[in-house]
Amino acid sequence: MKQHNKNAKAYESTVLDELLSLVTPEELARTESRMMLSAKIADAMAAKKIGKKQFAELVGQSPSVITKWLSGGHNFTIDTLTDIQRVLGVRLLALDEKPVPEIRYQVSADLTARISCEIPPTIGGSSFGMSLKNMVTVPISTFERQIQSA
Repeated sequence: MKQHNKNAKAYESTVLDELLSLVTPEELARTESRMMLSAKIADAMAAKKIGKKQFAELVGQSPSVITKWLSGGHNFTIDTLTDIQRVLGVRLLALDEKPVPEIRYQVSADLTARISCEIPPTIGGSSFGMSLKNMVTVPISTFERQIQSA
């Protein structure tokens, strides 16, 4: 079992945070896409039991280029991705899919509840009558809170 030095001081540095703050969201998205492509290629090679050397021969490249491709930092061309798709029988590009437009809706509503009650003229033998119809208007949220707290 590995023992830790109890007297060691925690090393703190803001250098990494400063470097990461310089990376734009666009650069981060590109890097993630490159890494995902590399992982998909590596998975397809493993599934077909093709090593780097054999794969290099199939795509007409050197094994060192394949290593670069699989590192996750390579910016592939469409031609290269097309060749890789053909050799490995995987889909890396979705060029034949129609883009789905993003539709956003904004909905607002002003909801109120009208509570009406009519008391018949005779209740239990007394003869009085009154109508509260359309006299009380409250916002739905207030009405719901009153019902829930009851």
